[in-house]
Amino acid sequence: MSIISKSPLYHIMDTSDNDISDYFETSTVLDEAGDPLVCVMLSGMGANVIFEDSNQYAIQQHELLAATYTTSEISAKLARGDKLTAKGQAIFDHANEIRDYYTARLVEEKLTNKERRDSQFATDLMKALSIRGSIQPEYAGIYHKLQDFYLADTKWDNLVATQKSVSNNHEFASVKSMKPARIDLKFVDHLYSSSNKSFSNKVNYCRYYFTDRHNYLYEYSVPSSNILRPFLENYFQTFNESNTPWMNVTIFARREVCPVPYYRNEFNYFKIYDWAGLTNNTQGQ
Repeated sequence: MSIISKSPLYHIMDTSDNDISDYFETSTVLDEAGDPLVCVMLSGMGANVIFEDSNQYAIQQHELLAATYTTSEISAKLARGDKLTAKGQAIFDHANEIRDYYTARLVEEKLTNKERRDSQFATDLMKALSIRGSIQPEYAGIYHKLQDFYLADTKWDNLVATQKSVSNNHEFASVKSMKPARIDLKFVDHLYSSSNKSFSNKVNYCRYYFTDRHNYLYEYSVPSSNILRPFLENYFQTFNESNTPWMNVTIFARREVCPVPYYRNEFNYFKIYDWAGLTNNTQGQ
């Protein structure tokens, strides 16, 4: 169990009476109307963090408070009408917000012929969001990662709304061998993500987003463990998001297509592959 307990899916799937080989093949039974996404998002947290009666219940039973509730226990408590804490209610509401967002987005993609290249994922996502009463193992990963997807997609919604798309005839667009370009950039946002190729070979990244004086978007990805990140963040003053300075830099960049399927044919941006130099020349605010 010590190996399994380190998995991010430990609190999602029912591992009782199952060995490691069955871990990803066993469904978890919830209350008949139990919402898998809600239960997954509430799982793994301290019991007294999400339900108001958790501490009092433990005292009445003269038992130590369990560290966490399983998804099945959460589903049962929600079905009984047990009151959520303010934080628990916020997570509950956020789960419904995420579901509404992707349900609407997937329908809109279908109606506007903006369907994803990986149509199977869209099908799986829609089905995962509509299921009640159980957590099916084939959708456990979707429930676990959907908050990250939502954060990334909504950030891109904002970036697309506030930045200008790079046209196909822009000077960078046709450059196959990138050449250094001197430019003023300002930090606008960042996003954490991971390669997520496997549990054993996962690389976490921080993606920094900048704008230039023409309102074009630039992205620079760096492994979260990179020791140069503090220097980059201090240089662009990423901690001062409300008033970051313009900084003059020399970069190697190339036009890329937006990674969000909904915007793939509508929005292009620049991806920075390297810096030829960072100077200490701070431009006007």
